[in-house]
Amino acid sequence: MRTKITTGVYSYLVSTGAINQSQDVIEKAIREYWNMRKLESKKRKKLTEHSFTVSYTKNEHALIEQAAKESKLSRTRFIKEAALLYVSIIAHLGENFSVE
Repeated sequence: MRTKITTGVYSYLVSTGAINQSQDVIEKAIREYWNMRKLESKKRKKLTEHSFTVSYTKNEHALIEQAAKESKLSRTRFIKEAALLYVSIIAHLGENFSVE
């Protein structure tokens, strides 16, 4: 199997000593390298972005699914835009609602 040499991967293979090992050891080291990179990326993303986990009943899920489909948006994008629109409407109406 021929692999493309990537500077980061190659440096990692050299630093771990896997570069002169069998193909199985090299492939395992490459998987470890990419797992580390994914973990670092997730950590950086968590510093600037936040997420929520929400559960829905079957009826609520079907309602959101249909509305998202009609809007030609993904479910996630639809929920995000709907929530932000709601917040902006509440703020515009001047009710005692603050976003901190």
